[in-house]
Amino acid sequence: MPSFTGRQCNWPLRRTDIMPRKTITLEKYEIPTQAELQMAVATVARDMLIERETKNAMDAELQAVRDRYARELAELAERIEQRTELVEEYCARHPDLFPKDRRSVELPHATIGYRTGQPAAKTKRGWTWSAVLEAIKDRKWTEFLRVKEEVNKDALVAARDQTDRLDKIGVVIDQAERFFIEPKDLSEQPLAITTDAA
Repeated sequence: MPSFTGRQCNWPLRRTDIMPRKTITLEKYEIPTQAELQMAVATVARDMLIERETKNAMDAELQAVRDRYARELAELAERIEQRTELVEEYCARHPDLFPKDRRSVELPHATIGYRTGQPAAKTKRGWTWSAVLEAIKDRKWTEFLRVKEEVNKDALVAARDQTDRLDKIGVVIDQAERFFIEPKDLSEQPLAITTDAA
């Protein structure tokens, strides 16, 4: 009969052969009596409870860690957002900060600039998507239509070089820019913040 020690059950499993690469083949154990069946069920039930308790303890510890850092992270996120807005406003007022034909500039502690977003189809002023749909149908430009007769904006974006056609149906392709600050790896040099009077 198996014996229990602490959280483990010592079932009588015997090694029957040691294969190459240290693979162990265990003889299958069969439960011969109802008493051993009950003991096996009790062991599994206990292990399941221990597993549940362990998971709950782990979840509690993880939540405690999240709670411990949540306030600091929220404050950092707010400061980053506020200061990024200030930097973006400065850059908007001083476009000469960026070299010609460049949308980013390297500073001592970070690279700042504008990232170009994905192209998106937008209606021109005074146009609605319904009017665009009718204009496309009138011209039989079916590549800009989907099966359920809605404007295929992906096809419009793909045809963004055909501005004369898009203009006739009231569509412009808009590609917004998003401001960014990308920190550099400063692990090898100290973080020194200086301001120039000039």
